[in-house]
Amino acid sequence: MKRNTFRSIFHRPAFRALKAVCFVSALAATAPIAGAIDYYVDSANGFDNTNTGTSAASPWKSYAKLNKPNGVKFGPGDTIHFKRGGVWTGKLNPVCQGSGTARVVFKDYGNATDPAPLLKGLNANEPAVLLESPSYCTFENFKITHSGTNAAP
Repeated sequence: MKRNTFRSIFHRPAFRALKAVCFVSALAATAPIAGAIDYYVDSANGFDNTNTGTSAASPWKSYAKLNKPNGVKFGPGDTIHFKRGGVWTGKLNPVCQGSGTARVVFKDYGNATDPAPLLKGLNANEPAVLLESPSYCTFENFKITHSGTNAAP
């Protein structure tokens, strides 16, 4: 009677099929999401009226194109890049509807030695970021502050 060894288990057809599924899943996780868009925001050099916001060379300046009700409705795989060293004051209130396999990601871009993007609440009663019914929305590498002593709503 042949003993099942650790090595023999990994050479069985069922395990080889599992390895193939895992490999394909890993490729899918790193592949670009169809329809996903990269957006760029730069508080110093952006323009809301004329720039497309879809490249670092043509960034938006403020939250005007990001906030609801008239801003972009961010979907699965979209990434919103905020320029390092930038400061935004007021309330960021985007529509953020990602999915379990393709999050909406807010993140930094630019010179790594510059400070992280700063999102500042306008006053004691207004939050710096307000996400209403978000779905799979992630923030990476930000400094978010609120000037008041009261809890944000």
